Amino acid sequence: MPQVHTALNTLLNNHLTLSAAQISQGSISHNYIRDLLVNRNERDSSFPLFVDGDFLSGSYARGTKIFPLNDIDVMMVMDGTGLIPLDKGQYLNAEVRGSGEQGNPILQHFGENGLLSSKKVLELFRDVLMESHPMSKIKEDGQAVNVWLDSYKLGIDVVPCFHIVPSDGSQDFYYIPAGNDKDYWLKTNPKIDEKISENYQKYHNNQFSGLVRLLKHWNRDYNAERLQSYHLETLSWYVFSGIPTKIQHYGDALNFFFENVTQYLAIACPDATKLGDPIDQYLSPENRQKTLQRIAETSSLINTVSMLGLGNPERKLKAWKSVLGDKFVI
Repeated sequence: MPQVHTALNTLLNNHLTLSAAQISQGSISHNYIRDLLVNRNERDSSFPLFVDGDFLSGSYARGTKIFPLNDIDVMMVMDGTGLIPLDKGQYLNAEVRGSGEQGNPILQHFGENGLLSSKKVLELFRDVLMESHPMSKIKEDGQAVNVWLDSYKLGIDVVPCFHIVPSDGSQDFYYIPAGNDKDYWLKTNPKIDEKISENYQKYHNNQFSGLVRLLKHWNRDYNAERLQSYHLETLSWYVFSGIPTKIQHYGDALNFFFENVTQYLAIACPDATKLGDPIDQYLSPENRQKTLQRIAETSSLINTVSMLGLGNPERKLKAWKSVLGDKFVI
């Protein structure tokens, strides 16, 4: 399918790949916010200290982000000196990474129940960012505080977290806020996600991130964005897990995804890091069913036209356009 392949590459390169200017401005903006937060304690002794180094996570870090650049995820690793990690009310035999210095300011922000409230920590970051960016839109957004920089049309998601290292040598992880006005913390490790993504990208000749961006475009333009970005990316990992054939053409890879993803979407989707709960708990039964219907429609349309349109490449291209939108140029 050379014409389909060419059209998909054009869509990917012209509309779904961040430009050098967007990446540059994103880098300047997230580094500015990171430096601001790291140095905040110098003039506000109640603000957390940081250890281990802050780092990027999410689809921006994995190279699977599509425009708009509204959530560059920045993990801010707070000093955990004096904290004891809990998991579902049970003490963990683990270390919360910290500086070891006395008087950790995070200890000033415990709730009435004697536990550190992730909600209060998010509010603390939100208030500081509202002060530093009075002309920007600042809001709590799930596990993060989002800073929307309207002049650049980009957003930074600041995620306060703690680095937890189990004493038995098992997989380390991070606690991030639960979000949505909840007080507890969630287990995750975005560095595992990044490694998984890197492995798929390397195996598939650096084409896997392009496939994921095309799927996100389909989800946005044809599926009303019913699937969250991370869930869709995880589904792509499961669908292509153990497949010996490397991606040669995006059209074939998309077709394979739509033919095989139903078995993974119809049931609970495990966290690929094996640290947290199923990642599709946000998905309502109605939206799950509508997404399954969209997937079936997409697969049927592409397959039918592929079989009947062997001598009619224009018909095949129009079928792809119907599920990928006006930016798919034929």
